[in-house]
Amino acid sequence: MKKLSRIAKAALLTGVLSALTNLADAADPPEGFEPIFDGKTMEGWHARPHFSPIELAKMEEGARSEKMEQWMADAKQHWSIENGELVNDGHGAYLVTNKDYTDYELMLEYKTVARADSGIYLKGNPQVQIWDYTDEAKFKLHANMGSGGLWNNSAGDGSLEELIPLSYRIHQAGMKVMLTFHYSNTWADPGAQNIPAQWAGLAEGILLDSVRTFTQRVVHELEAEYVQIGNEINHGMMKPFGARDGSGNFQKLIEAGIQGARAANDSVLTFIHYAGFENASSFFATIDSLDFDAIGLSYYPRWHGKNLGDLQDACLDLNQQFQRPVYLVETSYPFTFGWADWTNNHIGSAEQILPQYPATPEGQAAYIQALRSIADTLGT
Repeated sequence: MKKLSRIAKAALLTGVLSALTNLADAADPPEGFEPIFDGKTMEGWHARPHFSPIELAKMEEGARSEKMEQWMADAKQHWSIENGELVNDGHGAYLVTNKDYTDYELMLEYKTVARADSGIYLKGNPQVQIWDYTDEAKFKLHANMGSGGLWNNSAGDGSLEELIPLSYRIHQAGMKVMLTFHYSNTWADPGAQNIPAQWAGLAEGILLDSVRTFTQRVVHELEAEYVQIGNEINHGMMKPFGARDGSGNFQKLIEAGIQGARAANDSVLTFIHYAGFENASSFFATIDSLDFDAIGLSYYPRWHGKNLGDLQDACLDLNQQFQRPVYLVETSYPFTFGWADWTNNHIGSAEQILPQYPATPEGQAAYIQALRSIADTLGT
C-alpha cells in the first residue's frame, strides 16, 4: 500500500475552513483550531471524483444520493485509517469535507512515497502541490523547488512567479508598480472577459473569497502601489458570472477585488478600468457606490476617436461627476508601420492614427506628450 500517497484526496475542500487536519494527533489541536478528521472514522467526509459540484447540486435528490453512495463505496476500497492516519493506495475517489467553510487556516501532517505527485485542493482550486522533489522528470514543473507551491496559473505569461522579479526591478529603479488583474486565463478586454478555468463553476461565496484572497496575495507579493480591478471591464468581468446584467454579481466581484487589495496594502490606490470614454458616464454610475479610488481609461485613436479635445472633455466630465481622479492608464502609438518582428501590429496604416502625429519616433513622442498634457490638466 502506498501510504498517504494521495492524502490530497482527503482534503479536497468544497469551501474554506477554519480548522485543523492534524493527522497525527487530531484530538488535541492547537488553540483556535478544530479537527476535521477524528483519527478513527470518515465521519464528516464524503467521496467525489472529478465531478462538478454545480452539476451534482442540480441532480434530483434520489439520483444525487445514489451517485454519492457509489462514490463512497469506491472510496472505501482505496481509503483506510491506520494508526490515526488517513491512508490512500493511489486510486479511487477524492475525500471531501461535508461541511463548507469560510476564511481558513489549514494545518496538517502529510506523508508520501517516492515519485509521488499529488496535492491538496483548497475550495476545489487551486492546488497546494505535494510531490517527490527528487524526481528529475518533474523538475520542469519546479518539483526540485520543493512542495507547497500554490498552483493557480502556469509559469510565464503574467504569472506571479514571473512578475515578482519584475516588480523588484521597478522598485529598485525608484518607480512605482501599477498592477492590472485580468482575472482570466487569457488577455481580458471588452470582447473577452472569461472566468479563469480554475474558478469556473464555483459557488458564489467561494468565488468571491477566491478573488479576494488571490488579489490580496498578489498585491502583497508585488508590493504594488496602484491596482486595477479588472482590465477594460466595460461589459463585465469573469463571465458568465460577472456579466453586467443587473444581477449585482459584477459589483460583487469588483468589491471582492478591492477588499483583497486593501487587505494587502491599506494605502493602495484602486482603479476601475474602462476602455474609451463613450458611455463611460453610465458605466461608472452603476458602480459609483463601490469604494474604489480612481477612474482609469484606455485611449486608442483607432477605436476611441481621433479628437483629443473630446477625450479631455470626457475626462473632465467624469472627474466632476464622480469626484474621483481620472487617469489615462493604457494607450499605444506606432513609431513605424514596418513589421520588424514576429508579432502582428494592431496599428498598421495612417487611417488608424492621428494625422498630426505621424508614425515616426518624433510623432510617437509628440502623441505621448499630448496625452501627458491632458493628464496634467486632470492633475494625474
